[in-house]
Amino acid sequence: MLLHDSFCKSQYTKKPHISDFALVVPDDIGQQLPDLNDCGIWVAKWMMERGWSEDYKIKVDNETRMKLALELVLSSHNTQKNEVIKLAAGNWKNLEEKKKRISVS
Repeated sequence: MLLHDSFCKSQYTKKPHISDFALVVPDDIGQQLPDLNDCGIWVAKWMMERGWSEDYKIKVDNETRMKLALELVLSSHNTQKNEVIKLAAGNWKNLEEKKKRISVS
């Protein structure tokens, strides 16, 4: 807001430079572990849990990814929910049939 030209229309207002702002980093902010490529999952998990806990020990693993995927797919806001469920059920049925054929062989 302060960097917008409309803020500096007055001759008495100096347009600030970004370097004029102090950088303040809170001590208790959570952080993803280094060398992980799960930042989107981590942030989504943080957003969901932030109101419930001050603990930032967010674990991202296959279970976390699956739970988030299910929450998104099964959301009442997902207009494609029924189609996705139908396709997933069909895929599961196919996998079960393949598994039976392999175990019979």
